[in-house]
Amino acid sequence: MKTPTILCTQGWGMLFFGLTFSFLVLFPPSLSAKCIHPDFKALEAFYHATDGDNWSQNTHWLSDLDPCEWHGVTCLEGRVVCLKLSDNNLRGELPSEIADLPFLIQLYLDGNHLSGNIPNKLKKLVGLKELTLSFNQLSGSIPSSLGNLRRLRNLELDHNQFTGTIPPSLGNLSQLEVLKLSYNQLHGSIPSSLGELKLLDHLYLQKNALSGSIPTEIGDMESLDIMYLHHNQLSGTIPVELHKLTDISILCLSHNYLSGKIPVKVCHMSCLCTLSLSYNQLSGEIPKEIGCLVNLLSLDLSGNYLSGSIPPTLGNLWRVKCLKLNHNELSGEFPSELSILCGRNVDFSDNPGLPDGGSAAAWKIFCSPGISPEVIHQ
Repeated sequence: MKTPTILCTQGWGMLFFGLTFSFLVLFPPSLSAKCIHPDFKALEAFYHATDGDNWSQNTHWLSDLDPCEWHGVTCLEGRVVCLKLSDNNLRGELPSEIADLPFLIQLYLDGNHLSGNIPNKLKKLVGLKELTLSFNQLSGSIPSSLGNLRRLRNLELDHNQFTGTIPPSLGNLSQLEVLKLSYNQLHGSIPSSLGELKLLDHLYLQKNALSGSIPTEIGDMESLDIMYLHHNQLSGTIPVELHKLTDISILCLSHNYLSGKIPVKVCHMSCLCTLSLSYNQLSGEIPKEIGCLVNLLSLDLSGNYLSGSIPPTLGNLWRVKCLKLNHNELSGEFPSELSILCGRNVDFSDNPGLPDGGSAAAWKIFCSPGISPEVIHQ
């Protein structure tokens, strides 16, 4: 009499198993991101290494949600391609695990409190196009292995505490358009290999301790639009080859130890809007060819040893809003052609050979014909 009962019990058991299996197939339980996402471990290591619990914004990080939904993470076809955590109070050192995001294209970590060295393993991110680590407290030398990142377009390491020299291997970055290494403690010479960067249009090397001469190869950077080399310890002459930079709009070489004459061929740089050569050791006359730079808005030649008279051709610079020739050894009268600059921001002071040493009062007299000096000085 018990056999049917046993058969019945077994039947119900099989039915229950079948229904349960069907339910799990149709409605599988959610698995955590930790179990299913291939980039989870790298992101987790990055989060802990940079004090993620105290980030300004860490929405969804380390939750069971897909990492592609975490703050600052962008994915393509399920893999992390962009990590954007600028100005987010990240602290600590960059973990080497960041290089375990093989599909990463953009890495923006600027404006944080990151310290320590750039991990050498970063060279594994061969698909990286944007690397922005500026405005942190990173230190040590810039790894030469960054030269392996051949697809880089932007490399921004400015406003840190990097020491050592600029790696010549950066000249391998043939796709590079922006290079910012300014406001660090870099020393040594500017590598001539940077001349290989034919697509570079922004070069920021200012506020370091770079020395030696400006490489003539810089003139081969045919796409260059902006070049800041000011506040370094550069010496030698201004390379004549710079005249090949026909698209450059801003050239700032001030506060160095450059000597010799201003190259006459500067007139070939017809797109220049800003030219600053101030506080060097330049000598000789101001070349009249500067008057060909009709797009200039600012011309600063102050703080040198320039001599001779002021070229009348400077009167061709009708767009100029700021002209500084002070602290030189210029002589003679103000050319009448300069009357077009009256009322603008000009400074001829501390030139003993100019009228009244090039004082503001003397310039005002020049710009106010018919008014006596006594009235000007009142």
